[in-house]
Amino acid sequence: MTYTFEDAAALDLADPLAPFRERFVIDDDLVAYLDGNSSGRLPKATLERLTMFIRDEWGGRLIRGWSEGWTAARDHRRPRG
Repeated sequence: MTYTFEDAAALDLADPLAPFRERFVIDDDLVAYLDGNSSGRLPKATLERLTMFIRDEWGGRLIRGWSEGWTAARDHRRPRG
């Protein structure tokens, strides 16, 4: 079977996973990302969490943060809602 551009576009429109694309930082026109040694696209939630950490926990607490546990391995996952 031969697929056309229109077939591919219809599949894209029907793709139930398509909305997940909005969860990642995508600021280029790269269509395929096929690097096997990569963590992949940067999730926006990770960018936001790292920004918050740098600004508030490291930047705001400075040396005090060491005794407040920011250097300890912790589980920062939050329930999704």
